[in-house]
Amino acid sequence: MRRFLDTPVPWETLSEVLWAGYGYSFWERTVANLCGNYPILIYVGNETAAYVYQPETQTLRMHKEGDFRGRGDYRAPIQLFIVLNQSRYDDLVWAFAEAGSIGQSIYLAANALGLGTVCVGGIDRSRLHEALSLSEDEVVLSNMPLGYPQTPYDFAPLSPPQSRELPEALEGSMSLREALLQAVSSHSWTGSPLTSQEQSQVLWAAYGFSFLSDLTQLGVHFNITRHRTVPSAYNSYALTLLILNGSGTYSYEPGSHSLEVVREGDQRRGIAAASGQDWVASAPFMLAVVWNSSKDTRVSASFAAYETGALIQNVRLESVSWGLVADAVRVPDEHTMREALGLSRQTGFYPIALIAVGHPSEYRYGAFNLTRILLIATNSTVTGFRFDRQAAEGGLRLEESFNVTGTPGTVGFCNATIPVEVGRPHPSVLIDGLVTDHVLTRNSTHLSLYFVYDHDTTHRVHVAIEYVDPPEQLPQLVLLVLGLSALIVYLRARRPLAPRGPNGLGAPASSP
Repeated sequence: MRRFLDTPVPWETLSEVLWAGYGYSFWERTVANLCGNYPILIYVGNETAAYVYQPETQTLRMHKEGDFRGRGDYRAPIQLFIVLNQSRYDDLVWAFAEAGSIGQSIYLAANALGLGTVCVGGIDRSRLHEALSLSEDEVVLSNMPLGYPQTPYDFAPLSPPQSRELPEALEGSMSLREALLQAVSSHSWTGSPLTSQEQSQVLWAAYGFSFLSDLTQLGVHFNITRHRTVPSAYNSYALTLLILNGSGTYSYEPGSHSLEVVREGDQRRGIAAASGQDWVASAPFMLAVVWNSSKDTRVSASFAAYETGALIQNVRLESVSWGLVADAVRVPDEHTMREALGLSRQTGFYPIALIAVGHPSEYRYGAFNLTRILLIATNSTVTGFRFDRQAAEGGLRLEESFNVTGTPGTVGFCNATIPVEVGRPHPSVLIDGLVTDHVLTRNSTHLSLYFVYDHDTTHRVHVAIEYVDPPEQLPQLVLLVLGLSALIVYLRARRPLAPRGPNGLGAPASSP
């Protein structure tokens, strides 16, 4: 989106976009800590001044007076400038990866709220540095104009992608807001392989094609546009995704949503050794992001890193929505990793990052001031984890559900631990919709529910907890979340909703 109305963007709406881009979740931040200490700043310009986003307090700090609406390549009511503080992190190329993660969340939030934006990387950095009066340590990485589009969106549904190797990518029930709140980086997972469905979801989110066709410019260009799940400089899409699991190495083909065999046999330990990160070897599913520099010579290493960061953010969000955890690591030595991946003859290919995905050894869910910890001990393979929160008469009902499978003829067990921090919890266990007996033990801080089942088939387990007399005072972050309208937006449709900042971001009383 490159043309914007002059209609002002309300502070509350801007607050939601900024929170999604670089705010705080229940566990960490809304994007992965790719550079080690979150060295990026977001400068926000409008018709009166430029401000600096303060994620710790969800506010804006006045930086410089002036009209910044036309300071970017495209005039818009709001200009977002993604800026690196080089005194905190000096690798300019990899900083673009974290900027890509931030930009991807901003794209999603903007789309959800009826706004338009575009990431502009080919900018006059010296001019913007002077216009913003930045310090010597700061450099502008990208600019994202933000406003209401002149031409409203017009999308039509398409058939979800599927292939012989990968089942149909599905829409889920977790909102992007929830995914942003619950996302957490982790190296702790079980050895259970990802199901075909889970692999399909992760790969589609990482680099696939949209479920929707864009009819917005149909009368102008006389063709229907089908967008990808991440943006790409010059629409080049110069990245290649290699998938590594216990059976071999595969290449993901986005157009057909399919896999092609590259090498047979488990290569994960060699890849982990080449990355210098031992924890990667234990991941049941691994993505290697490789830049094909010969595909479009206009694409620089920085632009490829930005696209990689956007891809990482999508994998992170899609993983949490399917009960998985993911973490990413930069490739430290391109030559060594190229050899490990079997790409030694393809000198134009540059490995950029590894993304490890797996089933968490502990499922955590933040709700009010509770930390939900589920499945402390089980001898089953767990898939399809879901969480649901709803009001109940006189309190609150939390429900966690998941599938369990195991070796036929054996008995499965699960011990679920539930913290007792507020209210009076009343737990229950259902297996395949039927109330199941369980052994309940309790101490001063936790309840434990132990139950058994057979492994002759896959079972759907529901652990429900009704809290009577929940707390009246909730932490500030949750109050901000609950202060929003009850709009339910689905992650697969790419429609997020984020909490607003206090008092319109704490900026001037007038709207931007």
